[in-house]
Amino acid sequence: MAVEYKWEQYVRVLSSSICPPAVRMVLVECSIDDGRKHTHFNPVVALRSRVLQRWTKRYISDIPVPPATVSDLVKEGWYLESQEEETQPLVTTYDMGIVDKDYIDQSENVISTTAVCPWPSDEDGKRLEDTVTHLFAQLEDRMRSCEERLSREAAERAAAEALAQQEGETEVQTRSRLLEEFSSPSRDQLDSLVDEAGKGNDVVIEVLIELADKFGVDRDEVYQAATWEDVSEMICLAADRAAKNG
Repeated sequence: MAVEYKWEQYVRVLSSSICPPAVRMVLVECSIDDGRKHTHFNPVVALRSRVLQRWTKRYISDIPVPPATVSDLVKEGWYLESQEEETQPLVTTYDMGIVDKDYIDQSENVISTTAVCPWPSDEDGKRLEDTVTHLFAQLEDRMRSCEERLSREAAERAAAEALAQQEGETEVQTRSRLLEEFSSPSRDQLDSLVDEAGKGNDVVIEVLIELADKFGVDRDEVYQAATWEDVSEMICLAADRAAKNG
């Protein structure tokens, strides 16, 4: 059996310095929570510059604990991946005190950027309106991609679980169960069936053909399709039409 290796990363701080910004700066923070948009203009109180080393080590089971010195890191098999300079704004927030930008950006539903603001704070909303609009557009795209990925992964897991149940079933039972579970198939669900059809799974191929029949796809079109992806697209379009027609 092949050994599955994992990698642990350790960030070592070589130096750190802090200074106040030369002009007024804010961190524009945008978030979406339950469909509601929120914007905060967090004052930048300092800029922190650090020199960082990134070390990695391969392991199998127990996560390695990095030692204190460079010589011990090398001795214990850690690999120096990079050395870099990093500058981060430190900001005061309405609910978390003083934090850096990375801390704010760690949530999927939050995005931020720094802005130089040589004007009174009560003008931030108007002067930074375009920045806020751009950030929300980026955030919505990111959240949409995340939701699509989670939906696709959930569909793949459901399909894998459904196909795993084939063991111990007759082909008739398996076909009946899959037709029931995929009675109103999403595009992600059909993609998971397409993968199995491409592997030559006869039961799944029959299920795709029967789904095409169910939603009124001409069987000749199914047989003439170049790929199972084309059949999946036919089923999706037919299912959408059936749903709209009620």
